[in-house]
Amino acid sequence: MTRALSQGQLAVVPGTTHALPLEKPHLVGEFVLGFVTAPAIPGPDFG
Repeated sequence: MTRALSQGQLAVVPGTTHALPLEKPHLVGEFVLGFVTAPAIPGPDFG
């Protein structure tokens, strides 16, 4: 999975379940917004 998503990020939120978006929507929103607004990291050239 790490090789397939080389620019991915992992967030571990203690005390939550797989329903994290329902349990803490504001926190999930912060994670997503931070990820999509972060500067792009150059990846492999597939061309």
